[in-house]
Order: sequence, then structure tokens, then C-alpha cells
Amino acid sequence: MRVDGERTTRGLVYTGSKGECMAGAGAKRRSEDRVKAGGTSRVIDIEEAQRIRKEKRISAAKTRKRVVAAETPVTDVAVGKSGAAVRWICLIAILLALLSMFLSGIRILDLRAEAAKAERLLALRTEEKTRLEKELAALNDPEYIEAQAREQLGMIKNDETLYVMEDEKESAGR
Repeated sequence: MRVDGERTTRGLVYTGSKGECMAGAGAKRRSEDRVKAGGTSRVIDIEEAQRIRKEKRISAAKTRKRVVAAETPVTDVAVGKSGAAVRWICLIAILLALLSMFLSGIRILDLRAEAAKAERLLALRTEEKTRLEKELAALNDPEYIEAQAREQLGMIKNDETLYVMEDEKESAGR
């Protein structure tokens, strides 16, 4: 079969000047119309046309993915297989935060116990300081000095006589 000098058989497709694929009887008519209108037609193999069309669809899909990926916020990208990884990372981060808070709470309790112990020690030291200040003030008192000399050193005044008594327990042991 011939269309304006071109051979048409099964397995061949007519394409117009803009590269669109045409097949069957409608393709013949469109091809004839183009030839009459001054357009050009060429004959190509159907398998080649299918391959070209498939390549165009793949490149268009890639372009759409790039555009969608560029417009999609970072938080919405993690879907599918990587969604599980994001969930695990979030879970680990939450667990680490909870562990940190728990350890901080324990540390706070330890510090409170240490502060209470330090306050008790401060109270004891304050009492001891007060007692020592009173003793220091008494060291300058002549009566206190005399009493300490009699008790600790066994001293007496010049006009006094010292009597030493043995305890009954000490004498029974001899």
C-alpha cells in the first residue's frame, strides 16, 4: 500500500514533522494531510518508536521527581524504607533524653543529701566555735586560771596544805 509515494506496511509507523507517532488508518490520513499541507513525513519502525517513547517517559518521570524533591520539605522526604530508620533515630533520641533526665534527678537527690549533711556539720562546728570562744575568754580570767592549775597540775597556794586521800578501792588492791 502506498501513501503519496511512501510505503506503509504492518510494523511501520508514520511520524509527522514534530515527531509525534501515528499508526493505522488514521495515521495514513494524518500523514496524507501533512504531505498536502507541505509537512514532511518519514517512516520509522514501531519498536524504535516504542523505545523512543519509553525513553521520553523515563526522562519526564525523572524530571518530575527532581522537581517534587526540590519542592518537598526535608521532613516529608523520609517515607517508606527510610521512615523506619527515622523512627528508630527519634526513639533513641527520646530514650537518651529520658535517661539524661533520670540521671539528673538522681544527681539532684545526691546533692540535696550532701547539702543536708553539710548543714548538720556546720551546726556542730558553730557550737564548737561558741564553746571555744567562751573558753578563750575564760583563759584571761584569774579565777579560771587558778581553778585549772589546782585541777590539772595539783598546785596549791603558799599558805595552804594539801591532803591526798586514797580511795578505798586503791587501798583494798594493795
